[in-house]
Amino acid sequence: MDRLAIFDLDGTLVDSRADIARAANHARAALGLAPHALDTVVAFVGDGAARLIERMTPEADAAGRARALAAFEEFYGAHCCVDTVVYPGIVALLAALQAAGWTLAVATNKPDAMTRTMLAGLGLARWFA
Repeated sequence: MDRLAIFDLDGTLVDSRADIARAANHARAALGLAPHALDTVVAFVGDGAARLIERMTPEADAAGRARALAAFEEFYGAHCCVDTVVYPGIVALLAALQAAGWTLAVATNKPDAMTRTMLAGLGLARWFA
């Protein structure tokens, strides 16, 4: 019998809050806006980067949000693994599942290239199909 386990990335396999917040505040700075506290940014996370930027920049128009999204994506792409860490026990769990014959996959709102960069940068790529 084939077995498949699909994991969310952020908040399940890894704690990426600090890097996401830094990139989101970089996007705000690109519009001349003051940064938000980590807890505020974390409350805005969910539904992908475009939705995060909408929530982070309610004072911006559509063109401003487009600039902010581009700034976020460029910055986060270059700094997505600075403070992001794998949660305790995850590597052991992935190893045990793979040893038991499970196929492992990740489902995330992140673009594929960024997901692969993160998984490789955090030493997790080897576990996933």
